[in-house]
Amino acid sequence: MSLEGFTRLVSAGVAAGAPIALAALGGLLTEAAGALSVALEGAMLAGAFAAAAVAVATGNAALGLAAGLLAGAFLGLLVGFAAGRLRADVFVAGLAANLLAPGAASLLSEELFGTKGVIPAPSLAGAPVLAIMALAALVIVAASALTPFGLRLRAVGERNEAA
Repeated sequence: MSLEGFTRLVSAGVAAGAPIALAALGGLLTEAAGALSVALEGAMLAGAFAAAAVAVATGNAALGLAAGLLAGAFLGLLVGFAAGRLRADVFVAGLAANLLAPGAASLLSEELFGTKGVIPAPSLAGAPVLAIMALAALVIVAASALTPFGLRLRAVGERNEAA
């Protein structure tokens, strides 16, 4: 494998892993805060569908990314509202979100694009939005580990009384 091929492989891996790294970091931070975050998979699916649908509809990957962020955040707010305000069990609310997201994506995909969950989108490989997202994931992961907040979080770990 040439150096150029290796570089492309690593950059594609980082770009593909960025959403997973951000979701894992979200789960880590909510767990450290003493909350249960079961709806991460549903938030990722809602965000991915919204990002793809908006990117296809507008032809703008940046707007798609913004829509994906908003959709994932909205699903998280919905779970938080159900658990906090309506006093639903957080595990059940998260599980409901994980069941709602693929059903909604399939239904909307069929209504909007005439497909069952597959959106005929042009390839976004090499799009600057992917590079920005990968860079943001790297910066956020590093900042959460090296900032005073991240260091305190790592020092406390599983035992809050140790702080």
